[in-house]
Amino acid sequence: MKKVLLTVVLAVSLVVLIIKYASYLPIALGIKETAGIRIQSEPEADVLINGQNVGKTPYERDNLAAEEVTIKLSAEAGSWEGKVKLGGRTITFISRDLAKDSLSEAGEILSLTKGSGVTVISSPGNSSVEVDGKVLGQTPGSFEISEGEHTFVISHGGFINRSIKASTTKNYNLKLVVDLAASEGESTFVTPSPPPTVDMVKVLSTPTGFLRVRDRASTAGKEISRVSPGDELQFLGTEGSWTKVKLPDSTEGFVSSQYVTKI
Repeated sequence: MKKVLLTVVLAVSLVVLIIKYASYLPIALGIKETAGIRIQSEPEADVLINGQNVGKTPYERDNLAAEEVTIKLSAEAGSWEGKVKLGGRTITFISRDLAKDSLSEAGEILSLTKGSGVTVISSPGNSSVEVDGKVLGQTPGSFEISEGEHTFVISHGGFINRSIKASTTKNYNLKLVVDLAASEGESTFVTPSPPPTVDMVKVLSTPTGFLRVRDRASTAGKEISRVSPGDELQFLGTEGSWTKVKLPDSTEGFVSSQYVTKI
């Protein structure tokens, strides 16, 4: 009986030592610290880490190296790419709403580092930071708040508010990097109307090697210019056997319809 009890005590003591000195073990053993990551997106997307396709969202893994990685989410609805620093013995959380239009895209990255309180960074900057219904300031900023679960609301005029539930932990600083989507009025683009179609005529061969342009639809009209076979002129209409045209210098006049053809 004593032997069993002693074994249990030793086992518990060993667990306590591992927990207490866990941060020193990777260094002592020459092993890199591991980190976790959780990724979700709307809609479902392919997940690429450092260019390698590792699966689809929702995606999670807890044995990555604690280092900076490039994350890319790719879907038919849109894509997102960013560099994310993974902290040792912590989980980094990424959430993205994907869209083809970058102004309509939104999301956040939550991570933990040694310290306290919460740090909030946003795009656009100078966004309002509200915690549990109380405005604390603007981004970018660091704020001291109590430990436990909180509701963060990041807002900015012309953009859709982003509400995030997250917990702060003793001896750790919670970092929120938030991207806001533009509101419907801000992200609506006016599609320009297509330019009006322009009808053209082409000058045909003439006995004289040129075609007179007159100020009125008559052989009695004053000659105001001459054009050559092959020239293309803007078509403005017809009057009897005459065609009204506009020359490249914007001069308007009449030419004989038998020597031009529509193109």
